[in-house]
Amino acid sequence: AGQALIGQAVGLANANTVNAQGQDVALRWRVEAWANVSGSGHSNASHIHGGAYWSGVYYVRAEGGESGHLLLHDPRMPGLRMHAPGLRLKNSGPELVARIQPRAGQLVLFPSWLSHSVEPWDGDGARISIALNLSAPAPRAIAQTQPIETSKDKS
Repeated sequence: AGQALIGQAVGLANANTVNAQGQDVALRWRVEAWANVSGSGHSNASHIHGGAYWSGVYYVRAEGGESGHLLLHDPRMPGLRMHAPGLRLKNSGPELVARIQPRAGQLVLFPSWLSHSVEPWDGDGARISIALNLSAPAPRAIAQTQPIETSKDKS
C-alpha cells in the first residue's frame, strides 16, 4: 500500500514538473513519508516543508464532519493587500486561503514552499494521514535526465 501511494505521488509530481526548457521529465524523487494520527482537537500551525520540492498528504481515515480542513495559504496576497488593499489580481480568485475538506482516500500534492496549516479536527476516534515530501535529485542528475517525448513534441 505504501509503494502504491508513493507511486501515485511521484506520478503526480512528474506530471506537474518540467525541466528548465519546459519539457516533461520523469525524475527519481527522494521520498520521505510519515504517519500522523490526530485525535479530536488536534491541528497544525502554518508551516512550509523546506528542503523538498513537492509535499503532500494522503488521508487514510478522515471521518468526523466538516472540521479539520487543510488550508493552503496564498503567499502573494498579504503583501499586495498591504500595498493596495482595494485591488486584486485579475483572475486570481478572491481566496487568500484554499480550504480542502479531507476525505479518506484523497491525495493532495502541493509545492513545498506553500505555507499550509490544518484546522482543529473534532471527529470521533483518530484521523490518520500519511504526509510526504518529494525532494528533487541533484542538479547533475536532472541535467542528465532525458525529456519525455509527448505528442506535442512530435509536431
